[in-house]
Amino acid sequence: MMIPPFPKFVDTPPPAMSDKTEVAEPGATSSQAPPATSTSQAPRADLPPDLANLTDEQISTLTQEITDSYTKDVPLVGPFLPISVLLDEFKDNEPFKRKITGLAEKWGGFRRTARNGNCFYQAFAYAWFDHLQRLGDKRIRDEIFKIQDTAKTLEDAGMTCMVERVC
Repeated sequence: MMIPPFPKFVDTPPPAMSDKTEVAEPGATSSQAPPATSTSQAPRADLPPDLANLTDEQISTLTQEITDSYTKDVPLVGPFLPISVLLDEFKDNEPFKRKITGLAEKWGGFRRTARNGNCFYQAFAYAWFDHLQRLGDKRIRDEIFKIQDTAKTLEDAGMTCMVERVC
């Protein structure tokens, strides 16, 4: 059974929130339209002058563009590489070389992950699926049933389902 490649995820910034929230009294009705929210913010003293007047939304967009610029061509999980690649990269760093040599006693290689803030989850999921794939279709089905049972248990305990069921 072949596992399909991981999709690239796109994080969208949360909607801008107003720091002024009006709460209506229970049972009260209002014929007035809600007040318009202001998008202007005071300049931020903790930022350089050319960035001080940016809104939080603009900063979030700029941050995402910067992240995209160094991760757009990087796969979420890269190809299997031999440990010797790390030894070559850290050839001038003796403490690292000793640690890498220790890794080489147990592991034959590694895969790089995109440095996008989700690298742990991507690496964990990939390793889990890779392991299941080696065990066969029956084991994959067993794991899917475990996940479904866990989701049902969480829902029974009052947790809301945040992921659309696909199985």
